[in-house]
Amino acid sequence: MKITLPSTLEFGKDTMVKLDGKAITPTYNKEQNQMIIQGAGSSSSSLTVEPAVEMSTSKVVYGDVEVRVDFLVNRRTVNTKDFVIGSVTDSDIEVVVTEKGKSKLPNMASGETATVEVTLKGVKGSFVKNDYVEFNVEGIDVAYAGLTITEPKGQILLRGESAGKAKENLVNGVEVYSNGEFSVKILESDITQIKFTMQITAGLMAGGKATIEVSSDEFKAVKADLCDITSNLSVETGVSLVKKGTMFTAKDIIIKETESGILNTGDKLYFELDKANMGFDSSKIETKATSGLELSKPRENKDGIIELEVLRKSYSAPSRIEISGVQVYSQENAVSGIAKMEIKLNSDVIFEGDYVNIAGTIPSATVFKIGNKYYVASGVQKEAIEAPYIKN
Repeated sequence: MKITLPSTLEFGKDTMVKLDGKAITPTYNKEQNQMIIQGAGSSSSSLTVEPAVEMSTSKVVYGDVEVRVDFLVNRRTVNTKDFVIGSVTDSDIEVVVTEKGKSKLPNMASGETATVEVTLKGVKGSFVKNDYVEFNVEGIDVAYAGLTITEPKGQILLRGESAGKAKENLVNGVEVYSNGEFSVKILESDITQIKFTMQITAGLMAGGKATIEVSSDEFKAVKADLCDITSNLSVETGVSLVKKGTMFTAKDIIIKETESGILNTGDKLYFELDKANMGFDSSKIETKATSGLELSKPRENKDGIIELEVLRKSYSAPSRIEISGVQVYSQENAVSGIAKMEIKLNSDVIFEGDYVNIAGTIPSATVFKIGNKYYVASGVQKEAIEAPYIKN
């Protein structure tokens, strides 16, 4: 018998050949990609080849690995069989995502829901029995009851924790996976493909591409896009510098709708600072909104969170909301560094970012004098290369 591998592969030293259950030694050609087995005859009941295949990194050819087996009698070929024994890829698995029933990713606005089909294509050994394949989803929420294994049925066990049924954990009234994480346990061997559908919802904070990362002990992590998301709201603000133990007016907050009516009548906006270090004084806050949108007067609740309610939604055009006069105070014992602010629309986070830089001392101003090369920085006199001057 003659077994021939593609020219890009060769038989490794751990290749095993057994005739009627006993190990025998084959011969190889110079390139080590062709094996000759002698001694099998009509009295033989079995011949087993366990190939340990090696691949040169300089001669990689991607795709199926096809092996030719020639049966010889007196060195003359009497029969030939071709077999596919594997596949060469640039990763242990490939992740393919499409919208269910379509051939491309879904385009979603924040808050919208879609169903996607996810396919994991592996090679033999990618999915090992009793091993776990972990999934981590970012930029999107996955419905807890909206994930269904479609292939291979009965050979995969789905695992994952719910975020809970409390109102603040629901997304559009639907229970979702905690932290966007779930996993599957492989119950059978020889699985090379896993396929499932899942219901996803784009969060109000989302924008850009949502992704899914797949990892396991058997292969390196692979990340793929899930959908393209167009955000319905944008938030703009800046970082203010504050000395410990002082009160100051922080940067204005601008909230913009991408289309009218995104903020609906009865919706509530919540503004929360890092309470361990900072606090609000809402008495001087002013709000302005365009396109007919109206807001209630700001109210600070018992937890130090500022609340604004939408009394009337915008019409005919997207609204621009400007929130100014935000008075912020810093505790004397506050930890120096960045304090963050979180903004929620009802229970959904639409902004989380830096808002205050707490400093032990405020740096002194740098003072220049026109026509003088000497200037003062933080109380220290320094000399510039040239004196500042006024032109025009």
